[in-house]
Amino acid sequence: MTAALLSQLANAKNGLEDVHINLCGAVTAHAEAKRALEVAEAYKLCEGVDGKNEAQRTSKLRLELEAEYRALHEAEDALTEARCAHEVARLEWELARYQVRTLTPLEEAA
Repeated sequence: MTAALLSQLANAKNGLEDVHINLCGAVTAHAEAKRALEVAEAYKLCEGVDGKNEAQRTSKLRLELEAEYRALHEAEDALTEARCAHEVARLEWELARYQVRTLTPLEEAA
């Protein structure tokens, strides 16, 4: 097995580990942002939201919780990016593994 191939395999493994850690952090941040929004909504609903109908109350609630909704949206975007990065790193790892598998029998035969 060549040194370049071993290096590629090691880099792919390290990259996958790094993005996996980032993905875990993004999942946690998303869950925390979602929980914060739900708690804030519950408090606001307990206090009462003024409005003639459900649409007005929902709109007013959304305006009052703009920061929480923005935080959730940002967490969702970060989670999507982390999932994509994880998938790319996983594919790079698989590619490196298959390259090792296909090269190993050739070297053993030589």
